[in-house]
Amino acid sequence: MTPSSLRQAVAHEAPSSPVAEARVVLRDRATPDVLDLALRFLARHRVPFAKLGIVVLVPGIAVTWGVAATFGWGLAWLVAIVLGLVAQAPFTELASRLVFERDVRVRDVLRRAIGRAPRVLFVRGVQLTAIAVASMFFFVPGLLVAALLFFVGEVVLLERVAFGASLPRLQRLASGGAGEAALGFLLLVLLHAVCTIMGDVCGRAILTDLLSWTAPEPAWEHGGSALAACGFWLFLPFAAVARFLLYLNVRTRAEGWDIQTRFAAIARRAEAETETEASPPAVPRRAA
Repeated sequence: MTPSSLRQAVAHEAPSSPVAEARVVLRDRATPDVLDLALRFLARHRVPFAKLGIVVLVPGIAVTWGVAATFGWGLAWLVAIVLGLVAQAPFTELASRLVFERDVRVRDVLRRAIGRAPRVLFVRGVQLTAIAVASMFFFVPGLLVAALLFFVGEVVLLERVAFGASLPRLQRLASGGAGEAALGFLLLVLLHAVCTIMGDVCGRAILTDLLSWTAPEPAWEHGGSALAACGFWLFLPFAAVARFLLYLNVRTRAEGWDIQTRFAAIARRAEAETETEASPPAVPRRAA
C-alpha cells in the first residue's frame, strides 16, 4: 500500500477522530488485565482524580453519614448506592478525556457532568430497577440484565445517545462482550463490597493502633459505620475507570479500534517520510 492510499484509507480517523490520539494502547485484554490497567491509570493521573474526588466523594460521604444518623444505615446504603452510580459519571468523563487528551481541566469535567446529571440519574434508576426486578425471579436473569445494561452509562454519557436509542447499541456491545460484561459486573460488585468492609476494618486499626484514638463501633453491629462509608465511596473512581476501560476493550474487539489506531500511526509516519523525501536537500555554503 502506497503512502497516499494509506493516508486516504485512514483520513477519516487520523486527523479528526479521538481514537487516533488515544494515549492508552487499545488492544484486546483479559478482564484482570483491564483491572490492573485501571489501577495504573489512576496512579498515573492521581492529581486530577484527587481534585475531582475532593469535590465529589467528600459530599457523598457526608450525605451517607447524615442519612444514617437520621434514618438508619439501611436507607443510608440505598441512598449511597444510587448516588454512587450517579457520582461515577464525573470520573467516567475524566477518564474518557484523559485517554484521548493531554490537558484536561477538572472544572470543565465537572461542568459537563453536572449538565448531564439528570439524564444519568434517570438511566441509573432504570438500570437498578431492571436489575432488581430481574433478580426477583432468579439469579441468572438478573445477571443477564446487569450484563446487558453494564455499559449504559458510557453509551448515554459518552456517545450522547438517548436511553431509548441506547438499547440496540447495548445489544450490539453485549453480543461481542456479554461474558466480559457479566464478569466485570460480578468482580466490581465483589471488590466494592470488600473495599467497604476493609474501609471499616483498616480504618479502625489505623485509629486505634497508629493514632491511639477511640475508634467507632464495628460496622456489623449497627449495619454500617462512617469508616465503611468512606471505603464505599473511595472505591468509586476505580469502579468508573475500570468499567470505562472494559467498555473500550469491548469496542476494540467489536469495532477494531486497535486496528484504526495502528493504521493512523502508520499513516502519520508515511506522511512524515513523504514530506521528508519531497523537501529539497540543503545546499552547503561555500567556504569563504
